Amino acid sequence: MNKKKLLISVVLVVFLFSVVTFMSFALSVISDFNGRTHFDPSSFSTTSFDNSTPQATAVSVARLNMGKNFHMFDVKDVYLTSDKKYWIVKFDSSPKKIDFIVTIDTKTLMSKVNDGEWRSFDELKALYIAQIQGLGNLCRKPEKVTMDGKEIWKVPFATDFNENGTDKTVKYIYVDVTTGKSKNTLEDFNKAAGTDDWLTLKQVDAVLTKKNWEYPKSKPFRNILRDFYPE
Repeated sequence: MNKKKLLISVVLVVFLFSVVTFMSFALSVISDFNGRTHFDPSSFSTTSFDNSTPQATAVSVARLNMGKNFHMFDVKDVYLTSDKKYWIVKFDSSPKKIDFIVTIDTKTLMSKVNDGEWRSFDELKALYIAQIQGLGNLCRKPEKVTMDGKEIWKVPFATDFNENGTDKTVKYIYVDVTTGKSKNTLEDFNKAAGTDDWLTLKQVDAVLTKKNWEYPKSKPFRNILRDFYPE
């Protein structure tokens, strides 16, 4: 009988401990959710980037993570975590049924998509500027280099491949994120531009429009970065 009572007591204690643990977890989740500062997604522009407010900048950084196809994804939710350390921007997953959640560090503006790698704001701007004029070639991971005594981003594009699928020919687009200017080494682009020199965003737009390469076609791409690089 004593053993039976002891067993019942042990089971009861374990049960109560489990209930208390679960309730504590649930309350912490609710508290964290209630502590978040949410913003109306419809209040953010869908046609340009904006750094007029911290939350607008966060949305801009999140969109840069989507690359040149950012306009295909609607902002579903924007909030600041309860500890004020991160912005969370969620994109509508349709039509691919994939959730895209971008986390942005409020202090550094470093960001990542889902569980991907952290990338700097400058790297994302360089990637976006390069992707627009990459003519559909596969973009590789950019790196910082020094050119003419100035630190810039070197963005590789694979234009031809070996039989085993590795890169055979790689071209580069160099981007100065301080000015927004870029230098392309793709022959087709430079032929259309009439130069292989540095170009402003407005000049890149002129080349894209001339060859009907503008993307998205409804807007000059420099408008997307106008708030960062006014011309």
